[in-house]
Amino acid sequence: GRNDIVESRVSCGKDYVWFYVKTVRDLTPHTDKNWMLLYLNTDTSKNTGWEGYDLLVNCSPSSETQTSIQIYKKGKWVNKDNLSYAYRNNEMEIAVPRSFFNRNAKALNFDFHWADNSQKLFDIREFFINGESAPDRRFDYHFSSSDESQ
Repeated sequence: GRNDIVESRVSCGKDYVWFYVKTVRDLTPHTDKNWMLLYLNTDTSKNTGWEGYDLLVNCSPSSETQTSIQIYKKGKWVNKDNLSYAYRNNEMEIAVPRSFFNRNAKALNFDFHWADNSQKLFDIREFFINGESAPDRRFDYHFSSSDESQ
């Protein structure tokens, strides 16, 4: 893979959920195609979204500090908002507003998956054919918190 992912973390607060990722070597430029994509399954259901993923983060970075968040709607990814992010050397952090997650729930409960250098956005096999994927293949990381203060 282009950016070999070795570590991933999540932390959350009242207003944001932060995603951190670390790679073996320095990250390639944000202008690379399909660079460091973050897929979010906000309802933990494989029956909604694209292959279960409701949100796609970082598909269209507009600068070194601003990127996109897209929602899956009617068979395609649709731009929803811009997000702040930062990367330096082999680390990146993205702040996703908590409003993109189930606001009515007291606790957060979601799955996520990192992918880099996928050749086709609408082919799930890309997670194990091209580029880097974390966790491997079709597995997801799971995050849950006990309440809003987490």
